[in-house]
Amino acid sequence: MNRVKQILALVLMLILLTGACACAVAESADAASFFELDPDGNVLTVRLAANETTGYQWEFQSSDEQLLELITSEYVPDPVEEGITGSGGVWAASFKSALTSEGQGGRVRLTLVCRQPWAPETVEPAEGRLLDIWVFESGQLQVDGVWTLQNLAPSGE
Repeated sequence: MNRVKQILALVLMLILLTGACACAVAESADAASFFELDPDGNVLTVRLAANETTGYQWEFQSSDEQLLELITSEYVPDPVEEGITGSGGVWAASFKSALTSEGQGGRVRLTLVCRQPWAPETVEPAEGRLLDIWVFESGQLQVDGVWTLQNLAPSGE
C-alpha cells in the first residue's frame, strides 16, 4: 500500500510541475533566441514554448498599434503519438510595420505574457517578455531591448 501512495505522490508532483511550466520560454544560452527578424528586417517573428492544454495562452500588446501590427498568430502542438494528451508546443506570432506612406517611424514596446485568459488582471502572468522595437519609415524593424517578466522596465525608467 505504501508503494501505491509513493507512486500517487510522484504522479501528483509531476502534474503540478507540468502546470507550472505551461508557458516556459525555451532555455538557451542566447536570451534573445525566442525572436528573429527576417533577412530584410521587415518581419519580426516570436516563437515561445507553450502548452495550451493547461489553459495558459500567450497574449501580446503593442504600445502603439499605428507602428506595429500582427500578421499571424498560431499555436503549433508538438508531434506526439496517437492517444497522448497534454504535450506542449510552440506559439508563433509575426509582426510588421503598420506605417502608412505618410507615417513616421518611432519606438514601440511589444509585451508578451502567458496567462489564463479568464484569470483576473491582478493575477501575475506565468511568464512574460518585453521587446523595445524601433520602426523605421522604410518599414524595417530593429529590436533595441529585451526584458523578462521579472524586469519589464529597463533600469532608470
